[in-house]
Amino acid sequence: MKKKLLKRLGYLFVFLVFVFLFYHIFPVIVEARAGGGGNTGGSISGGNNSGRHNIFQVLLLILLAPLFMLKNFLSSLKENTMYTDIDDLELWEYKSLFRNIQLAWSHGDMTEVKDQMDVTLYEDFQQKLAEYKRLNKQNIVTNIQIDKVKVTRSTQNNPLKKVLFEGTLVDYFEENGMPPSGEIEPISFKDIWIIERVGEKMIVRDIQNL
Repeated sequence: MKKKLLKRLGYLFVFLVFVFLFYHIFPVIVEARAGGGGNTGGSISGGNNSGRHNIFQVLLLILLAPLFMLKNFLSSLKENTMYTDIDDLELWEYKSLFRNIQLAWSHGDMTEVKDQMDVTLYEDFQQKLAEYKRLNKQNIVTNIQIDKVKVTRSTQNNPLKKVLFEGTLVDYFEENGMPPSGEIEPISFKDIWIIERVGEKMIVRDIQNL
C-alpha cells in the first residue's frame, strides 16, 4: 500500500515538473493591455474552504515548493543575464509613462496619451475600450506600485528599448458603474513594454503582459 502511494506521488511529482518546465520554457503571453484588462481582475476575498480542501492545498504547496524555488532561481538568473538597471532620470520617465498610460486606460479613453503611443497600439486600445463601453464595463487600474524597472542589455544603448516593469496593482471591472462585491486585493504584474525615444518624447510601441 505504501509503495503504491509513493509510486503515485512520484508520478504526480514528475507530472508537475513537466508542467512547470513547459510553462517556463514556453511562457504564455496574454493579450496586451494598458496595465490592466488582460486579467480577470484583482483577487476578491471569499468565504472559508473546507478542512479537506485546506489539507489538499497544504500538500500541494509542499509538493510545488521546490518547483517554485527552482522557477524563482531560473527567473532571477535569466533576468540578471538579460536586463540591466537604469539611471534615476530614466527610471522616473518610465514610471511616469507607465502610470499615464494606465490612468488613461482607467478613464476609458486613450486620447490624452495619444502622442505617447504607437498609432496601431492606440487604435487597438481605443477599440477595446469602445467595446467595454458598449457592454457598460470599465476596467479600473489603481494602487499602482512599481517595484522594478529594467532595460534589456541588448537595447540599453538604442533609441528603441525593451523595458521590464514589475510590481503590484489593483485591477478590476466595474459593470454599470458598480464595482465587484467583496474586498479587491492587489495582484502582481510583470509587463514588457517596447518604448522608443523620439526627440524629447517617449513612444510606447507595444505592450506584452507576462
